[in-house]
Amino acid sequence: PRWGRNFETSSEDPTLLGHYAKAYTRGLQQGEDERYLKAVVTLKHWIAYSLESYGNYTRHNFDANVSAYDLADTYMPAWEVAVKEGGALGVMCSYNAVNGAPTCANPKLMKILREDWGFKGYVTSDSDSCKDVWKEHQYVRNGSEATAACIEGGTDINSGNTYAGYLHDAIDSNLMSANSSRNALRNGYRVRMKLGLFDPHESSPYREIPQSVVGQPAHQALSEFAAGKAMVLLKNEDGILPFPKGQRLAVIGAAANDVTPIIGKNAGPICPNGSVTCFPTLFQ
Repeated sequence: PRWGRNFETSSEDPTLLGHYAKAYTRGLQQGEDERYLKAVVTLKHWIAYSLESYGNYTRHNFDANVSAYDLADTYMPAWEVAVKEGGALGVMCSYNAVNGAPTCANPKLMKILREDWGFKGYVTSDSDSCKDVWKEHQYVRNGSEATAACIEGGTDINSGNTYAGYLHDAIDSNLMSANSSRNALRNGYRVRMKLGLFDPHESSPYREIPQSVVGQPAHQALSEFAAGKAMVLLKNEDGILPFPKGQRLAVIGAAANDVTPIIGKNAGPICPNGSVTCFPTLFQ
């Protein structure tokens, strides 16, 4: 289904997206040293995160009413492949709710991940989506109840301040057990152990990868090749393409000389100085 952040995904086709997610996961997590993970992916956004903003609804308060068939046939296949075949060890739950329950406080959804698919990693919230459980969805009454709902619902890590501010009270008020918080810690630290973060520095070859290997010509050439293969020409009216050499073109519009719309959001540092100015615009 089309959604508000389709620039953050490679496809809206469940099968194609599953193949992509599996390859991406393996490429990031697996390396030449089988003792350690090279990195850990965090698949997002779990799940049915199909609305950015419409009318009085935003991704923070939207409740996606999805049939069991649509959930299984459309939304879950790519996730299942990434977890079961790719071995993904990180999942980010989303801001929205699914069928009345926020995804970060939804034990039924977490049961599918851990029991049906055998997921062994951590689940993290989006940027304090556990606060949305209380503030936006009004699924519970306060921060302590939101903390308990998220941890008991399977969200191990809170990317925000809700756990820090309310975990102590949630346990003292018997809204959740201390053992649940320990299980959440285990899930997070297990993955950190697999990364070798507590081993001697020299034992993991991935700690010695220099900054200079980033953006090498071979990497750029492969990215360009993949981008070219991913393009689909839907229409070529009057055979206008390809343009003959030497022909002059007019590049018009707000994005003509602006690199930001080309690279999208959340692209990270493209250039050595951490900016994006080294990347050519369409006009350039």
